[in-house]
Amino acid sequence: MDLGALPAFPHVGNQGSQGSCVAWSIGYYVKTFQEALEHGWDLSTVQMTGSWPYSPNAQQDHLMSPTWVYNQINGGVDLGSNPIQAADLIFALGTASWNTVPYTVSNSSAWPSEAGYREAPLYRGIQPPDTEWGMHYSLVIDTDAEIAILKALLAANVPVSISIDAGKYSALTADDLWNVSNYPKPASTNHANTVVGYTD
Repeated sequence: MDLGALPAFPHVGNQGSQGSCVAWSIGYYVKTFQEALEHGWDLSTVQMTGSWPYSPNAQQDHLMSPTWVYNQINGGVDLGSNPIQAADLIFALGTASWNTVPYTVSNSSAWPSEAGYREAPLYRGIQPPDTEWGMHYSLVIDTDAEIAILKALLAANVPVSISIDAGKYSALTADDLWNVSNYPKPASTNHANTVVGYTD
């Protein structure tokens, strides 16, 4: 199962030095994919180009803006953000496109433009009535039952935002894999990633 191979999945971007990983994971990857599936957008030819931190070379009106999310939930300080607040923002107000609110790594406190607020309701998230915060929430995914839920979501075309210990990137295998040996249960997490697939 690999959602990243579908034409609706956005190209991998770069948050740069900004602590906007939650906004990238939930606002850019998850929400862009959701909207692209719903509207039939083919994003397979879009690439991040130019100079760092790079910008999409096309279809910026079909990519959701990390800045729209991050700048409204970080409390005016570039020290990361909370995934629940990111989801709540998208459920309440929606999200604006990269075209309307471009990603900027140098300003994490400016409020989005009026145009962003006008566009956002077009891309509002629908909160499922039977789940808290509209998402499956678990402190740790380490049981067979939790892994089964994760796989079921992916099989239903739902990418999953998770929190990881970024200090463990250096322990990845040559195939870019973590396992129970090189990624033991972390005492804390500090970075959002988006899970797009699995293999048995």
